[in-house]
Amino acid sequence: MEIKNGTKELNGKTYFEYLQKWESGNTEILYLREEDGVVYQYEECCEKETIRYNSKFKKGQTWKTASGQGEYKILTYKGSLKTPFCEYKNLMAIEAALKNGTFMFYYLKGHGYIGATVDENLISCVTPTFDLD
Repeated sequence: MEIKNGTKELNGKTYFEYLQKWESGNTEILYLREEDGVVYQYEECCEKETIRYNSKFKKGQTWKTASGQGEYKILTYKGSLKTPFCEYKNLMAIEAALKNGTFMFYYLKGHGYIGATVDENLISCVTPTFDLD
């Protein structure tokens, strides 16, 4: 589960902070910011940014993490993902081959992050909120 937890300034830039709660019970913090159509992730390990997505990237585009130890690849812009809440379609699907495994991350245009899988098993997804006003 991903929970937006405010903002944090790192190296003079403002990032949205997300708490990632995993099935194992572990919690990690993810820092993301957007500038000119590029989404950056702050990498605490090396105090640098990794490009998480660039709006100019096409299907098949690959790029390395800031540490050089991982690689991302855009697989499709027409992916789908079933969560406990609904099934999403027309998602951007990014494969992330990282030091702790290979993940699939799913994003919905105009919304952002939807969820993640490992071996086609859902490991994280956003919890929708509903305004009842």
